[in-house]
Amino acid sequence: MEILENSQEGDKFARNKTKENEIFVKVSVDAMDSIASKGESDYSKLVKGAGSQNARLVFDWSNAKKIDKISDLTNDEPEVSNKSTERLAGSNRYETQPKISQKYFSSADTVILASGKNNADALVSASFANAHKAPILLTNKDTTDESVLNEISRLKAKNIIIVGGSSSVSYKVEGDMRKKGYSVRRIAGNNRYENFCHDSPRGQGYN
Repeated sequence: MEILENSQEGDKFARNKTKENEIFVKVSVDAMDSIASKGESDYSKLVKGAGSQNARLVFDWSNAKKIDKISDLTNDEPEVSNKSTERLAGSNRYETQPKISQKYFSSADTVILASGKNNADALVSASFANAHKAPILLTNKDTTDESVLNEISRLKAKNIIIVGGSSSVSYKVEGDMRKKGYSVRRIAGNNRYENFCHDSPRGQGYN
């Protein structure tokens, strides 16, 4: 696909004469780059493209039609909404998670604790947390932010489930939670793929 010219309505494109049935592309987003960069959260230190993945785009030309201008793509009128937008935010990711927890949980018996650096562990915990009606909170490897500790206390939680190995959440954090009187369990595989299998509601029997 080549760009022919620019216009007020946006870029105009023209297909090559050959209508490919499939195109192979390389896709890269910051989240995948962060995982491939050992959980690096500083965007300036991310290895751009490190987490890129190969993708195959498959086209069905049976209902294709020529589009002369961008406005031809839709006849929809701009949606007018009176809904207000609420932002949930802290000064960092560790403070933001308690804000989300406070919004949706008045209390919780169980809290999922995952690394704030290795994003994959928190991501694969989502279905597990939903199954157990538990909020996901984040921790550093060796220390847990005061805002997170305060939120666990507010929730009156009894159980802490740590997701990820000791390289993500250290045994020190696990021990600190036990000292505070919480029942602590760790779910970890040899890698993020095994973590997902353990976190899957069908992959474990935690009640």
